[in-house]
Amino acid sequence: MPTVACRVLGPVEVTVGGEPAPPELLWRKHLALLVYLAMSPKQSRARGHLTALLWGDKQEQAARHSLNEALRVLRRSGGDDFVATNGDRVHLTQERIVTDISEFERLEAAEAWQNADALIRGEFLEGVEIPGCPDFDAWLSTERAGWRKRKGVALLAKAEAMARGGDLSGAAGTAETALTLDPLSEQGIGSLMRSLALSGDRNGALSRYRDFKARLQEELAIAPSVEIETLAERIRADRVTVEPPEDRTPEDDGLRRAPLIGRAEELAVLLDSWHDAVAGAGAGAGSALLVIDGDGGSGKSRLLQEFSSRAQLHGATVVGFRAVEGDRIAPLGGIANLARDALLAAPGIVGANSAALSAFTARIPEWADRFPDLEYHGEPMALPAALTDVCRAIAAEGPLLVAIDDIHWLDEASLAGLLSLLRDLRDQPFVLAVTTSPTLAQEPLERARASVGRDLHGTAVTLGPWRVDDLGRMVRWSFPDYSPQDTDRLVRRLASDTGGLPFLVIEILDAITLGLDLTEQSSAWPREFRTLETTLPGDLPDAVRSAIRMGYRKLTRESQLLLAAIASLGDRVTVDELAAAAELDRLEVTAHLDALEWQRWVSSDAMGYSFVARIARRIVAEDMVTSGQRERFAAVRKAQDTP
Repeated sequence: MPTVACRVLGPVEVTVGGEPAPPELLWRKHLALLVYLAMSPKQSRARGHLTALLWGDKQEQAARHSLNEALRVLRRSGGDDFVATNGDRVHLTQERIVTDISEFERLEAAEAWQNADALIRGEFLEGVEIPGCPDFDAWLSTERAGWRKRKGVALLAKAEAMARGGDLSGAAGTAETALTLDPLSEQGIGSLMRSLALSGDRNGALSRYRDFKARLQEELAIAPSVEIETLAERIRADRVTVEPPEDRTPEDDGLRRAPLIGRAEELAVLLDSWHDAVAGAGAGAGSALLVIDGDGGSGKSRLLQEFSSRAQLHGATVVGFRAVEGDRIAPLGGIANLARDALLAAPGIVGANSAALSAFTARIPEWADRFPDLEYHGEPMALPAALTDVCRAIAAEGPLLVAIDDIHWLDEASLAGLLSLLRDLRDQPFVLAVTTSPTLAQEPLERARASVGRDLHGTAVTLGPWRVDDLGRMVRWSFPDYSPQDTDRLVRRLASDTGGLPFLVIEILDAITLGLDLTEQSSAWPREFRTLETTLPGDLPDAVRSAIRMGYRKLTRESQLLLAAIASLGDRVTVDELAAAAELDRLEVTAHLDALEWQRWVSSDAMGYSFVARIARRIVAEDMVTSGQRERFAAVRKAQDTP
């Protein structure tokens, strides 16, 4: 016998055996009876209940006659066994009726929000109204309100899933749609604010917050919850992501701020481990080690930044820095670097004991300025032990994330001190998240990584090259007007010239927007058994070298000068050193550095600025710096080093 299928979450569609339903089945009261029975418990109702619902304006005998006629229409449409009666009850044969509601509930239980949201195409029973049936109208109004709420829940769950996978633009748009259904939803405004802040639109996030706050006051005369106020304050006070200059245009950015493509699964794994660590605090399962492993150019730094920003917006204190090659020769220099501005500004630090604070005030001037009246006359505490005590005090106030990019460049003593935190803070919400390269990772980190899943909580993810479908997504995002044939052609060329490494892919695509002609370039990369870490710039395809040079040339003169100085002066260069080298005002230097950081040329920490990609630094240093500039930069460095 045929199956009757009803789609009621939007414009009504009914089919019988896959064919359009007979017109008489779609008459308003016949349709209402079908849907109401399908949604009833066990798909069954009493006759008296049904007549009162749909024919309450008639005498009892006439109402029963109308119900019997409607049931005959249902039988003619779906078959004699489609509707059954048992005494005074009417019920549908359950295996013969299918609704999009049952499919939605199945997807909802499986948390398949992308598909669940797609089922709700509009208002429940959109366009259906039955005058003169107040009981049905009341039921219909209740169902519509309930399905609007469920649609909002599905949208917000979908937005969170999109944000976890790196699709921040999609997440923000989905949260906006959810807020149109429930403009006073705190979950909705929170999701929207986080997505906008993470994508760099901090002003937009705060503007939405102010609008929401005003709406709450106007309609309900209440203020936002503490959670929303706290989120707004975090966005206002913290640089959860590098903000672009206010006057920037899309042309200024090129494609260097590309979406997070091909890393959704890894980001979700890191976030799951983070939430497990926070939930396990107090039960000896709080600390966790998260390792992001991959070759140079695979996007390790970007993934760590995306993960850290999300943790920060969910209430974590995030401290850390990016290690550079010079850090290996400074004993305990890594801990000292970590202790500078970021750790010093963390909440809860005043709860550390005086011995730990004294260990840092004796070594770091910023700490001495922060605690000028500190008195301690006992034995000096070793810096690693002091770090443990300070981190314990911070974690007692809330989750603590220590994020170290390129940890393989740390000195041995600092690395050992950081890894010991995992043991000493097992009862605290503490996570150590690091990036490293398989060719450079130090043995202590490799031992710790091998313990993950046994003695240590946490996870490790390895970033490989972009797959062909990732390259396709990136090309389509970069050039939405390309034909499928042109897209496929460019994908094949990128796979050949870049080996699928995200950094090189973005450099070439960015250069194509500036006029790079790949038809005049030839060669393939990488060579067998070679990676970006072990490849000299001269071994790279001409297309890659040309791409980086073109990206450099499109910058302002001041930005070019600053990049040349960073490439020439060392692994990490301070703002004051750059101001002297470029002969620019300090505030002007800071503004240009913000733009370069947004465009992902450089990264910053409390100690200064360095190139995001070492390969870019080498090409700039070799191809874009004149001998005269090198001499001037060297003279500036010598002058600053002279007492």
